[in-house]
Amino acid sequence: MPIALVPFDWSLPGWLAGSCLLRMFGVTAGYHRYFSHRSYKLGRARWLDRYHSVPPAAFAGGVFAVGGLSAFVWGYLLATVILYHATFAINSVAHVWGTRRFATGDDSRNNWWLAIATLGEGWQNSHHYCMSSSRQGIRWWEFDAAYAGLRALEAVGIAHDLRPFVEREGRRAA
Repeated sequence: MPIALVPFDWSLPGWLAGSCLLRMFGVTAGYHRYFSHRSYKLGRARWLDRYHSVPPAAFAGGVFAVGGLSAFVWGYLLATVILYHATFAINSVAHVWGTRRFATGDDSRNNWWLAIATLGEGWQNSHHYCMSSSRQGIRWWEFDAAYAGLRALEAVGIAHDLRPFVEREGRRAA
């Protein structure tokens, strides 16, 4: 159903923003930093490995149940399109435009505006230099909201053993 056919309400941009932020954190901190690189540990039941489609389906159902069709279109469908585009831009845009702080065997770049859009994933060159780190924005000014979220989860005992960024001698500026 096109968005133009869904009655507009001023709460809908909030559904969109909230969904994008929550789900981008899930992709960034969960799927990428946890499952792909094991950059921290969780005390969790292993079922998520086998039933990875359950959380998105439950989220979609919850958005529909709480907010109705309009919230589902804005807070799930449109948010999914934005989430996909931002996530996929990391493997394209962040390997073409940006700066290279470290010499890596690829064309990865640090791109600040992608880092903002993806809660920290835009620091691709730093990530490719030290993939096991739970932190990708390594300077105080490098926005990495996913790392801040992981630190918050660590503070309340959900996440632990966050792996640090390790800069090795001899592998510096590209």
